[in-house]
Amino acid sequence: MSKSSKDLISLLAHDHRVVEELFQQIIAAKHPEERRDLAQQVIVELVRHVATEEHHLYPAVRLMVPDGDQMVDRELNDHARVEALLRELEGLDVSEVDFIGVLVELREEVLAHVREEEGELFPSLRAHTGRDTLQQLGREVRRARKAARATGSVLGRGPRPSDDDLAPGSGLVDRVRYQLEPRSA
Repeated sequence: MSKSSKDLISLLAHDHRVVEELFQQIIAAKHPEERRDLAQQVIVELVRHVATEEHHLYPAVRLMVPDGDQMVDRELNDHARVEALLRELEGLDVSEVDFIGVLVELREEVLAHVREEEGELFPSLRAHTGRDTLQQLGREVRRARKAARATGSVLGRGPRPSDDDLAPGSGLVDRVRYQLEPRSA
């Protein structure tokens, strides 16, 4: 399936594989600079993925899947734990003893979340949603991601949010999330 024809579920499953690979690369990295760069990449990928789910996947699940509200509430709790770990990770230097511990905890949390989504949520959504709707949601995600890349927002490049937009000392998680939030015209 070409990238341009992937539906929402296929795009999100692809994100899962990318993040799994990044975790393997971080653990295998030999140099602190490489580990730091990969950790930043995993933070960006996870925040981007979380935003995609919150803005595209979860509203569809709430609307179309029986008991979708309960499923989404559980997934949002997972997201809160993941974001807390991401903030903790971004505050650590790669040479700190706690870095690997937080990284492993984050990896385990993310992998458990992936298993839940791919084992329960995705099949439920696919069973209760038409192929055309999933294709349309996939197109919306691709457009949103393309617009975010066009602004240079990934990895904190491009226009930085003003101090009025973010709290002082906001880190990578906050900057990426800010860039991905939908804006009213």
